[in-house]
Amino acid sequence: QAFSAQKGAVSGRSGRAPSRFIAMQAPKEQPRWGPYVDNGGTCLGVAGEDYVVVAADTRLSQGYSIHTRNCSKVTQLTDKCVIASCGMKSDAITLHKQLKARIVMYEHQHRRPPSVTAIAQMLSTTLYYKRFFP
Repeated sequence: QAFSAQKGAVSGRSGRAPSRFIAMQAPKEQPRWGPYVDNGGTCLGVAGEDYVVVAADTRLSQGYSIHTRNCSKVTQLTDKCVIASCGMKSDAITLHKQLKARIVMYEHQHRRPPSVTAIAQMLSTTLYYKRFFP
């Protein structure tokens, strides 16, 4: 038997409340706000013995909405190092700017560009530092 919202009346065997009563319903859940948006994308890297190929799409979207079709996900850090990042675009931009700034500081201190291994270690420590939030 179903209960109606008006005076706790019980409906008949059919399980439906009579039309003069208002049936109880759960409130509709509102979509929750979140600080992160997945802008999607695809990045691919292929490495050989003496070459590397890095490719990424240029579409920036959110759900079914395409914001632009001309947004690069690849950034050149040095003459021999590039980075490609997908996901939330603002996080990727911030990461790329931070790595570029740290590379410039490295060049000023050591008077030479960092090796690819040094940049990989720098990226590793930067991402580990930010592992909890954001």
